[in-house]
Amino acid sequence: REDFTICVCGCMMQQQHIVDTIKQKFPWIDVVYGTHNLHELPNLLDKLHSQKKKVREVWPDGREIVEGLPAERLFKHKSFVNIMYGCNNFCSYCIVPYTRGRERSRKSEDILKEINTLCEKGLKEITLLGQNVNSYGKDLDGELNFAQLCKKICALEGDFRLKFMTSHPKDFSDELIEVL
Repeated sequence: REDFTICVCGCMMQQQHIVDTIKQKFPWIDVVYGTHNLHELPNLLDKLHSQKKKVREVWPDGREIVEGLPAERLFKHKSFVNIMYGCNNFCSYCIVPYTRGRERSRKSEDILKEINTLCEKGLKEITLLGQNVNSYGKDLDGELNFAQLCKKICALEGDFRLKFMTSHPKDFSDELIEVL
């Protein structure tokens, strides 16, 4: 159908052999893009419709973290907040470092601003997300570590529960135990 657009995105698209397979086996797919350029979807759709040809655009690395994108919150009482992307662990069973790249932390000021806005809206549960939240901030000079970030978040105004996932034990610190 000409009025129907099919897009495929995600971790697996970061692997060239998967993109090649999709191109070969599923030629009707209109747009293929990866996790690093998720924010480019409107531009990719515009390119698809203006140039009238399939779009395959996968960035090999994460570049800078894009802030301020609109977010559709699924629940009125709880929300998920990404604090970092990627992973440096290269566990034998995991594809994340190969598809999402190396660890990239968001700036704490951006995270705190987002969470403060959520608290003002009355959210009761906030879950911090990252492949390895315990290593938050290690990639940014002068940035808070995960324990310090949690402490700052808990100092914000509001009545909420703070959760996090995923936590790799190799970066679990005494400081984080103290904060918890």
